[in-house]
Amino acid sequence: MELARDSFPQSLGDAHPDKVLVETYGWQFGTWGGLCALLACFVLASEYIEKGPGGTEWLASGVVAAAGVAMLAYEVRRRSNRTALIIDGDRVGIYRRGRLDAQVSRGEIGCYRFEPMNTVEILIALGMFGVPAGILSLVAPLSIRDRVLAIAATLAIASAIASSIRTRHYCDIYLLPRRRRGLEWFMASRSLRLNVLR
Repeated sequence: MELARDSFPQSLGDAHPDKVLVETYGWQFGTWGGLCALLACFVLASEYIEKGPGGTEWLASGVVAAAGVAMLAYEVRRRSNRTALIIDGDRVGIYRRGRLDAQVSRGEIGCYRFEPMNTVEILIALGMFGVPAGILSLVAPLSIRDRVLAIAATLAIASAIASSIRTRHYCDIYLLPRRRRGLEWFMASRSLRLNVLR
């Protein structure tokens, strides 16, 4: 049930900062987008030096670079358009793009619980790639290019593991109602507002 729209400021800029709970994110898209763009550029440069332009490596690297740029663009876009909440008693104002979009009661907002085993499975899967890449980057007799690629992959996987742990164990995830598209995920750091919606 939507409440009266004059209960909250229409613009997020008019609200007291202490009253505002701003959405936070992990950094998976930034990590993988940066890795794809970096690796593609590195491979393109080394192939150009060794063989000149052209070939399947250029096509494959171009696709990987485009995917990396798309992920980085999405990361920038979502971070520049964060959803925010203002909680006032039993009422919650939902702000999208800095403007009041809806007012709902606390009861309309759900809390999503991660299954611990899902986290373990993700960490195991990432570790299966990260540990060998890390070992290869340190001890295997690799070319400079392959060593750089192995180090970059190791760092990206370590970053992905850190992001997974942070988002699953140090953040709360809420399900906010949307007018036309069902529910929206909203993640907030527990250190900012512990149990604020529970």
